[in-house]
Amino acid sequence: MSLYENIKCPVCNETFKEGDDIVTCPDCGTPHHRECYEKLGKCVNASLHNTEFIFSRESESVAEPEIKKAELTQDEYYVPSENKGEQNATKVCAVCKTEIPADAEICPNCGTAQLNADTSAGHQENNAGTNFKNANDEIDGVKITDVASAIAVNPLKYLVKFKKNKKINWNWSAFIFGPYFFFFRKLYLPGVIITALQLACKLVVFTFYSKELSVVMNGIESAYSAKDRNQIFEAVMQLSQTPEYAKVSLAMTIIFAVTLVLHIICAITADSLYRKKIINIVKNVDEKIENFDSFSISNPFLDIYDKNLSMDEVRKQLLMRQGGVSTFAPLIAFLAVYLITGFMP
Repeated sequence: MSLYENIKCPVCNETFKEGDDIVTCPDCGTPHHRECYEKLGKCVNASLHNTEFIFSRESESVAEPEIKKAELTQDEYYVPSENKGEQNATKVCAVCKTEIPADAEICPNCGTAQLNADTSAGHQENNAGTNFKNANDEIDGVKITDVASAIAVNPLKYLVKFKKNKKINWNWSAFIFGPYFFFFRKLYLPGVIITALQLACKLVVFTFYSKELSVVMNGIESAYSAKDRNQIFEAVMQLSQTPEYAKVSLAMTIIFAVTLVLHIICAITADSLYRKKIINIVKNVDEKIENFDSFSISNPFLDIYDKNLSMDEVRKQLLMRQGGVSTFAPLIAFLAVYLITGFMP
């Protein structure tokens, strides 16, 4: 306990006592109560980790020399894992330094894929051909940790696909949701193009078969106005034998076929388009940071520049903002399609 005598936890400001569960930041040596560290989610001096800051022991009664990292023993370091047992084994995220479960493939705090020397073997067994060795591996000249930050949601799935870089790949999410997948992943241009093609198909078909559609709709409305179920059934059966109904069925088949083709196009192009977008975001992020730097960091609209964040953390936040996903965009697109379709003849 002499190592931390008269030292206060920088989070709760309580002096360390004999028997306290104390953890030490592996970057700067700052001691914390384990509970305080886990509650904060990072070292209280995390913003200084990109400097030469090393925690120094100073108190009113004791003035000891600066504690260097080399002077700290393995037990004094905050090295979570073996001492906690298999069920509670943890590790520290290589990027944000948050303690996370040892088997976690993605950091729940920063979203970074945990691809390091300790986990790469198991990861490669599950994802043959990935060939990630550590967090410094690159895809098209950019680090996978940056790519993972820009993807934000479900990064491991796309890191594997991006690494393989197949010209044609199949994306089930894009096939099922079509253009709404693009809007969700902020691929707005292809999303707008596919949506416009779907609407154009419906407009042409509805216009060409407008008379038949009108006859069938009026027939259905008339049939269901009958009170007797047998009369409704007979009316619907009679309507289904009319030439107008046959033409409407053909119109619906055309719309379905075009929609299916467009969804297939979405499925086979989604990964390559998304890969190109993410790589461009990562490559341009430093230039965007320089442009932001031309403004005052205290600008309230630039809340990404939190004074407690290092530039590496700012960079990561910017990657997540430029990339990431949008739940608002697909909802707006769906409502727009619904309204436009409602005005069609």
